[in-house]
Amino acid sequence: MEGQPPVPVKRLALIAAPHSMPRLLHRFGRTIGLNARSQSWFDAHVKRLAGRELASLESADVPRQTRVPTLVLHAHNDREAPFSCAEALAASGGDVTLKALPG
Repeated sequence: MEGQPPVPVKRLALIAAPHSMPRLLHRFGRTIGLNARSQSWFDAHVKRLAGRELASLESADVPRQTRVPTLVLHAHNDREAPFSCAEALAASGGDVTLKALPG
């Protein structure tokens, strides 16, 4: 991630990983019924906690950027992070294997 020191890894496994924290946060906001003002406050609060812009919390390019073999495990019926998150990670390029899990 930009601004973070690199962590040396030989392999990476992502389990039910969202590819976009901003999308996940907005989906969460819709789920709990946040209005636009509350969602804006929530986004700003997460930005303060993370110390960075929400847009920088996109992870779809991580497999390509890390250049290490990556295994993405994800269930089709995941309620928190849809299977499309796994597909986006797998489509990012690099050495990525997507394994759909049952359930």
